[in-house]
Amino acid sequence: MSRVQANPGLSGLNLYIDKKNRIIYYNPLVKKAVMIPKSDYRKFNMYRTRYLAVISAFLIMAILFEEWFHWPLWLAFVLSLIIYAGFEFSFYKFVNRLPDAPKFNKESCVHTYDLSIQPKDRTRAKVKIVLYFILGILLVVNAYQMNYDPSMLIMCWIAMICCFAYAGFTIWQLSRSTKVSR
Repeated sequence: MSRVQANPGLSGLNLYIDKKNRIIYYNPLVKKAVMIPKSDYRKFNMYRTRYLAVISAFLIMAILFEEWFHWPLWLAFVLSLIIYAGFEFSFYKFVNRLPDAPKFNKESCVHTYDLSIQPKDRTRAKVKIVLYFILGILLVVNAYQMNYDPSMLIMCWIAMICCFAYAGFTIWQLSRSTKVSR
C-alpha cells in the first residue's frame, strides 16, 4: 500500500483509492463501485455537499416564508424535499455515467479518510481540534452570559455538539492517518 498517493484530491464517505491510484466511489445502496476521473472531482464535490445545500435552503426558506410572507412552515419543508429529490436524481444520473470499477474489493483499497491528514498537517489538525472544542464551549458560555432566550440556548447547545462531533471526527481521522503512515 505504500504506492498509494499521499493526497487523493477527494476524501469522504465511501471513497477509496485502489492500487492504481484511482479514486473509487462505492455506493452501498446499490452495491456498485465506480471510478471518478480527475476531471469530475469538482462535480463530485458539488454533489457531496447536496445535503448541506438542502438544509441551508430549508432554513432560508423557513425564515423567509414565516417572517416575510407569513406562509406556513410546511411549504418550506415540501419545497426542500423537492430540491432534495432533484439533487438525488441528478447525482444518480452522474454516478451512472461514470465508468464501473471492475472487481472492486474494499479490503484491498485504502479509504480516503486514511490519507486526508498528511504528516506535515498533523499539528494543524491538532490545533483545529482544540479550537473546535473551545468554540463549542464558548458558544454555550456566551449564550448564558448574554441571557439568551431558550430557543437560542438550544441552538447554541446544538452548535456545541456539532463542534464536538467535528473535533471527534478529526481525532478519528488523525488516528487513522497514523496507522497508514507507519
